[in-house]
Amino acid sequence: YHGMFIDEDAGLYGVGSNIYGQLGVDPDELDFSTGQRRVLDNVKQVATGLNHTIALTYDNRVMTWGDNSKGQLGWTDTNAVSRGFSPEFVQFPEDVNIVYIDAGLFHNVALDSEQNVWLWGDNSKGQCARWAGQYRENTVGDVDDDIVYVPRKVIFTSTRYSIAKTHGYTGV
Repeated sequence: YHGMFIDEDAGLYGVGSNIYGQLGVDPDELDFSTGQRRVLDNVKQVATGLNHTIALTYDNRVMTWGDNSKGQLGWTDTNAVSRGFSPEFVQFPEDVNIVYIDAGLFHNVALDSEQNVWLWGDNSKGQCARWAGQYRENTVGDVDDDIVYVPRKVIFTSTRYSIAKTHGYTGV
């Protein structure tokens, strides 16, 4: 249970629960006396999952932090890191320019400037479109049945689609 907001100077602040580091600081070091904590600068968009946060900077870089129990941070090709207290960049291929982000409970979605959809995190209910098995060959990392550890570009058979979110589940 946490919230994030961006001020007029593109500063990102977090409030609420920080059990998994979802406010961008080690839970043992958080001072609640201020009521809020500045996490990042230069942020144009933010979204929150159940216990993780994803942000998009003005230079179109994606950062994540918090709970990584389902690979939702997108940092590695395995679940070697169970949680991250500090924001870290999510790696995309060099030619990818991310323009939109959103978060589900345990997964994330990103849209690039070419209108490609990228998904990662919990796939236990097919949230990352894994059931279709349709990924481009130029992606990195491994995929298992239930978790997509790093962003994967999804290929759709239709040229028209939209992204919607309901009750913590993001659908494409």
